[in-house]
Parts: sequence; C-alpha cells; structure tokens
Amino acid sequence: MTDEAVQSLVERPRSSSASASKDEGPPHELVTLTRAQLLASEPDHDGLLSTGAEAIDVRVSPSVVDRSMSLLDALLKRWVARGGSFGSPKAPDGTESFSTFTTGTDGLGVQLVENVDENKPLTDPGRLTSKLSLHIVGANNQQFRRRWSDTKTQRLERMLGVFVDTLANVLAVIRQERLDEECIQRQKDRAKAVRKVVNRDLSRVFYSRQDLMQNVRRWVDAQQVRAYLADLQAAVEAGKCRVADAEQFRTWFDWASQFADSIDPIIQGSLPEGSQPGHQNVATSELDLTAATRRTVDRLGIPDTDGLYQQSQDAVRNACEGKFGPVWNEIARVLEGLAYDVSRRAEASAWW
Repeated sequence: MTDEAVQSLVERPRSSSASASKDEGPPHELVTLTRAQLLASEPDHDGLLSTGAEAIDVRVSPSVVDRSMSLLDALLKRWVARGGSFGSPKAPDGTESFSTFTTGTDGLGVQLVENVDENKPLTDPGRLTSKLSLHIVGANNQQFRRRWSDTKTQRLERMLGVFVDTLANVLAVIRQERLDEECIQRQKDRAKAVRKVVNRDLSRVFYSRQDLMQNVRRWVDAQQVRAYLADLQAAVEAGKCRVADAEQFRTWFDWASQFADSIDPIIQGSLPEGSQPGHQNVATSELDLTAATRRTVDRLGIPDTDGLYQQSQDAVRNACEGKFGPVWNEIARVLEGLAYDVSRRAEASAWW
C-alpha cells in the first residue's frame, strides 16, 4: 500500500464510541507493572526514570509519574475497549522487549516520554518541562503522524482518541500488507511446485526420446548388418563371391551374426567377444568419485557396486541435484573400471 494511502487512513480520525474513562475501575495491570518499574528505577543523567522489559516504554521525571500513569491508564483502556491487546515481543537476542499495542499478530510500540529542554544545563530545574509526548514506534516504511505532545492550548489527554485511531489504522494497513505478502508467497510456492512437476515431466520426456531414438538407430544398424550378411551368404552360395578359407569365413560369419544380435535393442544378445572378466563388487563408500557423484550415490543409499549397477537412469536422475549427464557417465566409467558390462548403457549428454 502506498504512503499516501496510509496517510489517508491515519489522518481520518473517527470517534471512539467505546472509549474508556481514566476514572473507571482499577488501573490496567500494565499500568501497575509500569509504575512499579518506574519507581524502582534510578534517574538517568537527565533525571528521568525509565521502564524495562514487558512494561510500556515510559521515561519521565518523578514529579510527573502520577499524571503519566493516569494518562497511560486512559490510553490502555481506550485500546482494550476498541478490541486491541498487548504483547511483549522478543528482541533479536532472545530477550523480552517493551510491551506493544497489538491487533492479532501485528503490533506497534508506544513510548511516553517527558520532553527535555536540551538548551538548558543539567542543573537548571527548567530542563525538565513536565510536558509529555506520545510516540508510535515501528512501521518505519509507513508515512503517518508518529508524535503527539502537550501544547500551550491542549494537553495530551485530549488527543488520546486520535492517537488510538492512528494506531488502529496503521495496524490495519500493516495487517493487510502482511496478508498480501503471505498471499503472494503462497502463489509463488504453488507456481514453483507446478514448474517443478512440469520440468520433471519434460525432462523425462526428453530422455525417453533420446533413449528411443538411440534404440531405433541400434535396431537399424542391426537390421543393416543382418541384411548385409544375408546378401553376402547368398553371393557366396551362388558363386558370385569366392571365399579363400571357408572355416575362417564361417567363424567370422557367426561372429558378425552374434554382433548384430548384441546391438539389437530388442534381442539384446551377448557380445561376440566371449565372456567378460569377472567384475569386482566393491562397497560404494570405497569408490573414487567426484563430489557431485559422491552426493548422488549417497542419496541412492546403495551399499555396493552390484546394487549401483542395477540403478536406472531415472533413479540416478532423481537423486542428482545438478546436471545428470556427467554423473551418469561417471558411474558408467567407474563400473567399467571394475569390469561391469556397461556396453549397452546409453551415454547421457554432459549438458543436462
């Protein structure tokens, strides 16, 4: 809300039909606490007594304690009659601070002080003017009247109505701005959650397309190898192609047929080179990994490389906090170095 809007609220006083008279009933409990703290305090260099935590922030000389407490009692009762309450928020260091005037969870500090004539020396009794001022503390980003003081023609007691109106109106603005900020944050959180789901689904679609097209290319290659072998065998049988060593040709032909089956993503035959050397099953904690891959493997919670070998691309991608490609490729390199068969593992792009 703009400063002009705040000003329009706080400078439009409305009558407090529920105002409380300062003479009605015993003093408010906060007044009793504040008075006790004042009377127990020592005067400062200006001769002013002051309060501390949980009380209202008051700084006055002993001669005006009675009047300041009477004024404060009237103010507090007006605030309660209007539906307000009080709180003692904690300071950043965890200690209790002065009591605040609150509505709900929003609050503002109020300070009652005696005006001091700084132009007069400390020894001059006239330095303490006996004139009181009320200050609103907080909401520094808002523009509104923050100070009310005794004047020559009007005492502070006659200004309590507009003071309470200002407090209430500013707190209403603070509350609305807080609710608006919370609403915006909820909107952002919901949009972020949706973006996360959409991006995850798009990522899965992207890698699914990659895997599909890679399998299609391997299938086409297998079909072409088989077609070539079929034409070659037909040519040999028809005498169009002469073979110098029939036994060696048959061995090579069997190897080539098996190779076609090994690259075919449908058949997924074994490699024609024969059995692979036995792999080593090693604890994942002992693997030589980069920092990013180590974090991913730890998130997977796999105890050894046999379990790591069984992990799918999706499982590794979900456990990966950054780019998936380099992590997936590093895991394949490490497994290959331990004699695992990673020949049919699709290599991921280093850019994703």
